[in-house]
Amino acid sequence: MSSLTTFPTELQDSIILYLGPKDTLRLAKTCKALAKVTLPHLYHTIHLTWKATHSPPKQPRIASLLRSIATHPELAAAVKVLKFEATGFTARKEGRLSFPKKAFHVTGEDSSAALRVLSSVKLPDRKKWEDGTKEKDLDAIVALLISQCSNMQRLSLGAYFLNSNSFLPIALQHLAQTSKLQKLEHASLGADMQEYQSDVGFLKINAESVLPIFQLPNLRSAHVLLANTSSKLDSLPKSTALTELRLQRSRVSGSMLPGLLSSTTNLVAFEYDYRSKTGEKIDCQALMDGLKLLQSTLKHLRICVLPFSTDTLLPFEFSVDEYVDGSIGSSLKNFTTLETLEVSLSVLLGRFVSTAAPLSSVLPPNLQVLTIRDDLWDYEDWEWADMEYIKLFYAFLKHERWREVCPKLRTINLRLDQTMDDDWGEDKRDKFMKMCNVKGVKCGIYKLKVDEDEGVNGAHKDKDKRGEVFDAYFG
Repeated sequence: MSSLTTFPTELQDSIILYLGPKDTLRLAKTCKALAKVTLPHLYHTIHLTWKATHSPPKQPRIASLLRSIATHPELAAAVKVLKFEATGFTARKEGRLSFPKKAFHVTGEDSSAALRVLSSVKLPDRKKWEDGTKEKDLDAIVALLISQCSNMQRLSLGAYFLNSNSFLPIALQHLAQTSKLQKLEHASLGADMQEYQSDVGFLKINAESVLPIFQLPNLRSAHVLLANTSSKLDSLPKSTALTELRLQRSRVSGSMLPGLLSSTTNLVAFEYDYRSKTGEKIDCQALMDGLKLLQSTLKHLRICVLPFSTDTLLPFEFSVDEYVDGSIGSSLKNFTTLETLEVSLSVLLGRFVSTAAPLSSVLPPNLQVLTIRDDLWDYEDWEWADMEYIKLFYAFLKHERWREVCPKLRTINLRLDQTMDDDWGEDKRDKFMKMCNVKGVKCGIYKLKVDEDEGVNGAHKDKDKRGEVFDAYFG
C-alpha cells in the first residue's frame, strides 16, 4: 500500500490544497518529509488580527513568526499573502489611539532573531531600528517581517498599523530602492476604514508611508489611504503595470492629482474618495485635468466628496460652496472607454440646479452603469433634492434620444445617505423606478445603514464591495 510520502510532489501539493490550516498543521507534524511539503502551504497566506474584544487586546505572536521565517528562509520564500488587521479599536479615546504599539509575548530568542534580521536587511538609521527592536516596538517588528517576504504578491496593512509609524516609510523606501518586493502585485495600505468610519480623522498617517509602493514595477492594484503629503507627486516614477488605484479617505486635493495620475496613465479603474476640511474645496477643473491623462484607458470611475471636521459644528452650518468648485461634466463626454461612473450631481453638474447641463450633454457614450451619490445633502445650500433628481432623469429619459447618447446604458443607481423616509419616501422611490423601467433601464436605490441590524420597510440588506451595509430597493 502506497504511502503519501512516496507520491510525486505535484500530487502531494494537490492533496494538501483540500486540507484546512489545522489539518495541514497536523499533517506537517507526522514526519519531516511531509513537513517539508506542507509548511510552504501553511505560510502561503499569513493573516494576523489584533482584536480589541479582549483585555488586554488579543495579539498574534508576531515576533515569534519573524524568528521562524528568519531562521528558515524557505518559509519566508513561501509567503505570498501578508495581511495585518485590527478590529474593535478606536482613535478617539482621550485623543489617543488605544491600539497597542508594543508587541506582546516577545522572548529573548525573538529579540535576537530580530536583530539578526536588522543586520541582514541593512536598513538606514540602524540605531533607531535597534532601539525599536529592543523596546519591542510593534511598528518596527511589522516592518522587519515585511522585509523578509521578498516573494510576497499581496500586502494588506490596516490603518492602525500606519498610524504614527516612523519605521514603515524607511523600510518600504529601502525595499523599493534595493529591488525587493519585485513580485508584489496588490497593495492595500490603510484602506480598511469604511466610508463613514470617522476615526480616520484622528489618525496620524504620513503619506510617505504609502508612496514608495508606486516605485514597484509589477504593482497592478493599489488601495491606499493617502493623507496630506509634502512630497511632490509629479516626481514619482511611472507605474506602467498599475491598472487599479483607489484613494480611500484621501486628504490629497484635486490640484495634486494631475501629478499623481501622470505616473499612473494606464489606469482602468480609479476611485477618489476626498475628505476635505472646512474651506478646502475640491477643484473640479484640476481633478478633470488629472482624469484627462486617463482618458484613453479609464473604464471605471468613482468620486466621493465627504468633508471631515473635528469641531462641533453641524453639517448644515456649512455651505456646499465651501467644498465644491466647478464641475467635471463638460469634459466627461470625451471619455469613450468609460463604462461605470459613480459621482454626486454637485461634482458632475455643479452646485446649482438652474445652471446644470442636461445629462445627455455630459454622459460618455459607452456608459453602462451610472450611480448618483448625494454627497453634501445636509449642507444648507444643497439644491439636488429628490424632485430635482426625478426632473433631471425624466428630461434625460423621456425621449428615445438617450439611446443615441448612451446606447449601452443598462442600470441607474441612486446611492442615498439622506433619510430615506423623508425626501425619498416610498411614493418617490416607486415613481423613479417606474420611470426607469418604462425605458428599459434597471434601477437600484440604496440607503447606507449605520446599524446593519435595523431594517427599512420594503428593503433588503445588501453590501457593496467595500463591505458597507445598505438597504436596497430594486426596480
